Amino acid sequence: MQTKQNTEEVKKLVALVREKMHSSPEEALEYLAECDQIIESMPDNAAKGMLIALVYQYYLHLDHLGEAERGYNMGLELSEKMGELRDVAILNSNLGLIYSRKGNLNRSLDHFMNALDYFEQHDDKMMQAQLYNNIGVLYSNKLEFDRALDFMMKAMNIREEIDDQVNLCDTAINIGNLYTRIGKPEMAIEYFRYALDYCPEDDVNRVCSIYSNLCQTNMMVAKSQEALDYGLKALDLYDRIGDAKPQASLMNNLGNLYYNLRDFIHAKEFYQRAIDQYSQKNEPWGTANALTSMANSEIRLLQYDLALTHLLQARTIAEEIDAIDILYLNHQNSFLLYMSLADSEKENHLKRSGYLKKALDEQSALLALRERISSEEKTRALAEMELKYDSEKKSKEAEIYRLKNVELAEAYEKLKSAQDEIIQLERSNSVSAMAVTANHQINQPLTVLQGNLDLLEIQLAGNHDAMKFLERARQAAQKIRDIVVSYKDIESYRFEKYSEKTQMVVIDKKKDPADCE
Repeated sequence: MQTKQNTEEVKKLVALVREKMHSSPEEALEYLAECDQIIESMPDNAAKGMLIALVYQYYLHLDHLGEAERGYNMGLELSEKMGELRDVAILNSNLGLIYSRKGNLNRSLDHFMNALDYFEQHDDKMMQAQLYNNIGVLYSNKLEFDRALDFMMKAMNIREEIDDQVNLCDTAINIGNLYTRIGKPEMAIEYFRYALDYCPEDDVNRVCSIYSNLCQTNMMVAKSQEALDYGLKALDLYDRIGDAKPQASLMNNLGNLYYNLRDFIHAKEFYQRAIDQYSQKNEPWGTANALTSMANSEIRLLQYDLALTHLLQARTIAEEIDAIDILYLNHQNSFLLYMSLADSEKENHLKRSGYLKKALDEQSALLALRERISSEEKTRALAEMELKYDSEKKSKEAEIYRLKNVELAEAYEKLKSAQDEIIQLERSNSVSAMAVTANHQINQPLTVLQGNLDLLEIQLAGNHDAMKFLERARQAAQKIRDIVVSYKDIESYRFEKYSEKTQMVVIDKKKDPADCE
């Protein structure tokens, strides 16, 4: 009764969580905390396991990974205790997601692999595809791109097989992002277009994301017009759904595209929109980058004062966060600006000389940054190599451990089969020995019995009543002899219930060839 009341109370609280999680996350968390207290007070049973699965997903949605981790580990322990193997696999999958988001990639991989073993054994295609996709993303984050692609392609093949179009779209996007990351934009474009074919038309946010990706990748292969078309399609969708804050990176990309097409006025417009969005989201790197790019457009428009102001703003931000890539671009644009100003002051030698000196200062700063970048790139490359080596080493160790477990399981099954054969052979030998014993020990007194019956027949000759009983005794003796003889030719045997606590052996005699004719 108490369990039923707890279940109803938690369900009511979860309904409030769903209602508040977007409008008031703080209230949603308070309701979840109440659920937490009720669940922890319950005894271990199936209802508790169901409530854990229901409640702790919302901690994950609200990005409270610590609470989600604690709840799912509690559910995992309970499911293992109750022998609910499918629930164990699902909880391992959820824990894999949590540890992936927390950056503990090796622990995440362990949970994903444990879940995958179960769903592969039970041929659950939907869950297999989900895990292949998640493992692929994880390997991409570990910089193991070949393995990442292998798992993502497995996910795609299964989702094509079961016609899971929505998730097929997501996998295609992940493959496109992977190809973008490893510098193969042509392949990325192919998969982004594939994703577009399978994406539901009413899923506007996902369509916008694909258009933005196609904008970026077409920029990478210098197809500026195609990139611009996709970028404007994304922007149009954002406007239609009333989202005034599309991705700042899209605005920045559109600015770059217009710049490449030498439409500096439109380029400046989109850079300004990117700056506004980056500033609202408190993203200093994006803000400094867009300011530097806008200054470059202003240089082309001969708006030197504005360009100088924006370059100095960008430099201040970049120095605060030590954004060396933006500082390099900033000094490069500043060099171009001062050279342009020097050219505009050919008649005023004093001003011209001052601008040329500033241009030289910018050039010196560029050379110093180039040396720093070169040194840091070498250090970063070495660190990535060490990380990749360590990751591959741990993955190989995990695979060896998994294969050893498989070998142990196979060896156990072979041992169990051999033990069953030995038990069967011992039983067979016991039955055969019993038959020989019966044949030997019963035949001797039976021969004596039959001999005495023969003597009685001679003595009782003429006594018809006695002869009837004598004939019955002779038939019984012959039946005993037939049974004993049958024990010599055992075809098979089986055990049947004789009484409540006793079994009997039923022996099947070998067929006589003559009986088969």
